[in-house]
This record gives sequence, C-alpha cells and structure tokens, in this order.
Amino acid sequence: MATVAIIGSGAIGCAVGSALVETGKHHIIFCANTAFEGLHVTFSTGAPIVAPAEVHTSSASLSPADWVLLCVKAQQVPGTALWLQAVVGPQTKVAVLQNGVEHFEHVTPIIGNRERITPVVVQIPAERTGPGTVLLTGDPHLVVPDEPTGHALQELFSGSRIPVKTTQTFQQSLWEKLCLNAANGSITALTERDQSVLREPDAAGLCRQIVLECMAVGRAEGATLADDLPNQILARLAGAPGTPGGGNSMYYDRLAGRELEADARNGVIPRLGKKHGIPTPINAALYALLKNVKPRATS
Repeated sequence: MATVAIIGSGAIGCAVGSALVETGKHHIIFCANTAFEGLHVTFSTGAPIVAPAEVHTSSASLSPADWVLLCVKAQQVPGTALWLQAVVGPQTKVAVLQNGVEHFEHVTPIIGNRERITPVVVQIPAERTGPGTVLLTGDPHLVVPDEPTGHALQELFSGSRIPVKTTQTFQQSLWEKLCLNAANGSITALTERDQSVLREPDAAGLCRQIVLECMAVGRAEGATLADDLPNQILARLAGAPGTPGGGNSMYYDRLAGRELEADARNGVIPRLGKKHGIPTPINAALYALLKNVKPRATS
C-alpha cells in the first residue's frame, strides 16, 4: 500500500483522489488550505464516489509520502512549497497534474530533483461544485511519458476509474493540450460565455489564430503537430449547433471571480516565442488582458 499525498483539493485533486480512494489499495491524504468533510465525486458513468477524506490543513505533522500528486494551477505552485518540503523525501515520486508545458520549471526549484518529477497531461473534464464535491462531464484519463516514472503512475492508478495512458510522443500531447487551453480559456474567460461562443465566425477565427501561434512555438520546441489541429480543436470546442456549450477551468474561475491561469495558458506562448524569434501578437495581447483581470473579493 502506497501513501499518496494530494496537494490541491479542486476539481482535479478530488477527482484523482476519489478514484484512488475507491480502489482501497492506497492511503490517500489531502493537503488543503481549508478542511472538507469528505468526497462526493460524480463520474459520467457509474455511481458517484462518496467517501470520507483524510484532510490536513497544516504540513507540520506530515512525513514523506511514496507519491505526491501536485494538483494545483501553475501560478499556485510557489504557495505549495511547505507542503512539498514536508511530503517529498528522497524516495518520493512527484506527479505534476497541471496545464501548461513548464511542469519541471515550476517544481524543480522547490524539490531540487528533476529526475523524480513526472509531468502529466490531464484530460479530466470536471467542475468543482463545492468542498470535496466534483462533477465530471466526460470520460477522464491522464497522459504520461512512456518512461519508468510514467509506468509507475500507471500502476498506481491500476484498477481505478481514471486510466493512465503512456505515450512516446509526450511533447505532442503536451502542446496539443496547450493549443486547446490557450484558445478555450482566453475566449470564454474574456467574453464570460461558454464554448458555444466559438460557433460565431469571428470567435472561431480568433480561435484559429491562437492555435496557429501556439503550434508554431510548439514545433520550435520539438513537438510534432498536425496541420489540421486548429480544425480539430474548433470542432471539439464549439460542439454541434443547438447543443449546450461546454465550460473549462478558466471560464469557471472567471465566473467565480478567482485568479486566472493566464501565464500557463497564454503567457508562455509569447515567452517561448521570443526565444525562437516567432511573433505571437494574438497570445501576447490576450495575456496582457487576462493577467489584468483582477480576482473579485468574496464575502
């Protein structure tokens, strides 16, 4: 039985945590700023997972775990330093489940060992509707490199509702997800409309330009990306006319008045574009707008 520390109790943290709890194979602990009583996670198929949760709101009493699943947004990583220092020991494996393409850059300065980090592409369509309560709207899975640490994470989730898929083309998967995130998050957050906005010709055109810029940078970084990727992404996001539009985490954060994941989704594109001499004016403009959307005060 492995001890698994999950840092972050949002939609992704609770989804993966509940899947591991349900297997009964491991000792799962949640590291969270605010306590919650238990898990109530509804998957798109099957009965909801309803289970108690072991939640720690202080790192003081914790010791190194076998696995750490870091399930916070990129801009929140610095705030997890005390948690990581408490639960990461010499033998601990760390899986980073977050958007963007800079998993190593965010976490290595804190734990000091790149070799133990497994970057993960998260394909879990989910919305947090309350403390410990999550609704999944599609079939979830995780994608990891076809390497020993990736296979170890696959084994950890064996028998759970969230399969882990390994790939020899991980850079491709990473940049395909960024292309999608750069488009869907920025347009829905700035318009405060769900993804059905992409059925409108001007929004669809903007989506294509966002993706094309991201593709150019991704290819310069070594990713192999299909020429028709903009069409694939637009078809996936816009959906069929007359059907409800989908959401995404940045859209939900915007509606809730939370800080936006602007740098990991759009800011990284002009930053890496500059390194390669690739102009990215659309993403640069979107990032300038998104980073200046201030969180709303909550009562």
